[in-house]
Amino acid sequence: MGYRVVRLGFFEKQLKDIYLKYSRAKDHIESVINNLTPQHGDNCTGYGGNQIRKLRIGLKSYKIGKSGGLRLLFLVLPPKVWIIPINIYSKVGFRSEEKVKSETKEALKQVLKEIDSIS
Repeated sequence: MGYRVVRLGFFEKQLKDIYLKYSRAKDHIESVINNLTPQHGDNCTGYGGNQIRKLRIGLKSYKIGKSGGLRLLFLVLPPKVWIIPINIYSKVGFRSEEKVKSETKEALKQVLKEIDSIS
């Protein structure tokens, strides 16, 4: 049995903003999210022992490669066999890694609260 992608309300709100800006890439983004595995992306540190990974997403329909495209951060929860997307943003919109880390930590708090409420 493989991992299940669990999409929570906090993430869905972020996704709406992405789809407003990149509507032609919606199907591609959905496919990437729905097919996540624990091996996708790169390991991220500094999130309190939580297994966070970052995946770079290119947007071919906008002629944007992975280096300038979207970033998707997701939580891998081995005990529940869940993958939970927690943050998605455009590389262009974020200037510093510190800002990204700060926003992701805040998003992680919201996600962990939601997980507690459904567990």
